This record gives sequence, C-alpha cells and structure tokens, in this order.
Amino acid sequence: MTLTVMGESRSLVRPLLHELREHIADTPRTSKLIPLDNWAAMAGLTKGRFVYALQMEDQALYDEYQKRLSEYFQELHDALMAAPSSRLCDLESIAEKYQVARESLQAVARRLGRNAPSRKTILAEKIAKVAKVGMTVKELAAAAGLHAGSLKSAKNLGRLQGFLEFEVALRRYPSGARTPVCVVSWVKEVRDEKRKSRASR
Repeated sequence: MTLTVMGESRSLVRPLLHELREHIADTPRTSKLIPLDNWAAMAGLTKGRFVYALQMEDQALYDEYQKRLSEYFQELHDALMAAPSSRLCDLESIAEKYQVARESLQAVARRLGRNAPSRKTILAEKIAKVAKVGMTVKELAAAAGLHAGSLKSAKNLGRLQGFLEFEVALRRYPSGARTPVCVVSWVKEVRDEKRKSRASR
C-alpha cells in the first residue's frame, strides 16, 4: 500500500473513531457489534484497507473491537452447546438474549456439530392438496405451514412445476388501489392415496 493510499485511507477512517468507541460502549455484550465490513463500507473502503488504516490510527481500539466480537460469538456458541436440545422451543431464550433468529441459531448449532432438526422439506404434492386458485404465495405458505420465503424460493427453483402454476394478477383494495401480486392460477388434482386404496378393495 503506497503512502498516498495509506494516507487517504487513514483520513477516511479517522472521523469514524469516535463512533466506533461509542458503539462499543453503548452495545450490550449480548448484542453483536456492527461487522467491520459495514464500517468499511461507510468509509468507502475495502475491509482490508479499513482494517489496516484503523490499526494505524488506533491499534488498541481495533483490538478491543475484535475482542468484543470474539467474546460475543464464544458466549453464543457456549449457550448453544449448553441448551437441552437444538429444537426451536429450546432456543427461544437464547434467541431473545442474543437477538438472533431461532432458525439462524439452528444453522449455527449444525456447524458446531449438534444434531439440529432440518428445515421442512417442501413437497409439491402436499402443497397442492391445500392450494386453491387465487391464493397468494403468502396465503398458500400459511395454509401449508411454511415460511413464505421458503415457498417462494421453491417456486422460483421450479420445485412446484407440474403441480401448481402461478400468474401475476392485479388485486383491488377498498381504497381503489390495485397492486400486482403473484397468485395460484392452476392446481393439479391430487388424490388421497388412502381413499383410493380403500375404494379399490
């Protein structure tokens, strides 16, 4: 890194030093500090240049920031390993304390080697059984007991192909406004296998 570039980087980081110190002081130890990547973006620098300039400006501040981040993750990991299980109900208190979504905690638990329940498998046939023409993706997800984002991803990846079709329609509201929404336009008829087998006897 040339002296000119280093000087420019340090001049961009210098105004943020006070904010960095305040952020450390104001953030509870059970809350994650803003990642250095975000601070780098605020300064208009790459993370590498930001970290280098921060170390040049205030090595002690950089060390304290890294220490707090490390302690947060270590405490979070210890709490996950000490939990009775990695079921969502047993992660509720940890999620509230550390301000992390329970589903995200399950993903961390898996990386730590704990046996965590896998996400619900999206089966097109099962979704087709509860689908009705005119339903929005959000409404269909609620009927199938799934997260709307998961169902939308399955739709975009073509996992529902052959069982459901969608189209964009204008939904009218009492105010007169019309908003384009994605709705179910066709549902494959899915027979109940148990009924079918009984009827054939």
